[in-house]
Amino acid sequence: MTPIMSKNMESSEELLPCPGKRLKMAREAKGMDVVQAAEQLHLSRAMVNALEAEDYDRLPARVFVRGYYKNYARLVDVPEETILQEFEDRCPDKECRAAPPVTARRAKPEVHSSHRLVRLVTWLVIISLVAMLVVWSLGYFNWPKTPEVSEQQITNNDQESSAIAEESNTATEEMVEDVIPAMAESTQQSATESLSDPETVDDSNNVAADPVIEPEPVQPPVVAEISVPVKPELTVIFSGDCWVDIRDSTRQFKIFGKMTNGDMRKLGGEPPYKMVFGNYPVAKLLVDGKPYDLGAHANGNTAKFTFDPSAAADR
Repeated sequence: MTPIMSKNMESSEELLPCPGKRLKMAREAKGMDVVQAAEQLHLSRAMVNALEAEDYDRLPARVFVRGYYKNYARLVDVPEETILQEFEDRCPDKECRAAPPVTARRAKPEVHSSHRLVRLVTWLVIISLVAMLVVWSLGYFNWPKTPEVSEQQITNNDQESSAIAEESNTATEEMVEDVIPAMAESTQQSATESLSDPETVDDSNNVAADPVIEPEPVQPPVVAEISVPVKPELTVIFSGDCWVDIRDSTRQFKIFGKMTNGDMRKLGGEPPYKMVFGNYPVAKLLVDGKPYDLGAHANGNTAKFTFDPSAAADR
């Protein structure tokens, strides 16, 4: 090929319509800079510059470039068909006159849920939530881990309390029986001595005998009955799941653990009692068969209070 022919071919290529320059001129005519065009087209500023300069080395595949030119033409009010035809003439299907074939840009790697950093952050969040839950539960219940009191132990405590009360009543009755006969015998002896007194006997030398004064009947002293206080019978009945912690003043009697529907417990030991009900609406406290209002001590779903049966009975 001669230099003259080569020069003629280069000049003919320069005379071909250039879509990039046409779009740039239209953009400048509308008073729009590259940054504004990039924002409207949702492209980077470098991408818009490459479209205007027809720098296909910096542009993705041909099918994407064709779509970019089409959107650019709509933005600057240039006929789409004109720009696309100029692009087809400038860059046919298999080659581009202004640059070699274009390679697509390398896509940024996506972060998936299986990524190591994502999994690490997820586990840290889960561990933090579990730790907060454990700390909250320990501070909320504040219950030591003690074995649950069996129903047999409660029955034994009730039997011991009943035996002690019966012995006390028997001792009181025996004391009263001993005191009354002794006082009656003492009164009878005093009356007999007063009748046998020489001063009260008739004098044989006297004509008239002194009048005999009959002793007034002595009433036996009234012995006050000694009453032994009887503790009210306390019973707790459950109609659902409920955490319970009940302890007497000596901390020898206690009920601790989870109760279920149908459970019933009788309270022994010495009052006052410290009581905690985790789900108090399903629990019913009976004092001698009469219900006691647990809602007066409720805080949320928990009732925590000190209970004196005698004070509750007075009310």
